Amino acid sequence: MGREQEQYQKILKRVIHDTENQKLNSMDEIVQLLVKELSLNTNVKKSIKSF
Repeated sequence: MGREQEQYQKILKRVIHDTENQKLNSMDEIVQLLVKELSLNTNVKKSIKSF
């Protein structure tokens, strides 16, 4: 598995964990966390800028 895929997997695991532990109670909170985590990933920033 590539490094980028591992980063995405870590992000998704964290979101799932936080949701299961009721730290995230709404879709808005889930989306906000995903956006925050993905914005910290430089590869995602490069992809977004290419659009």
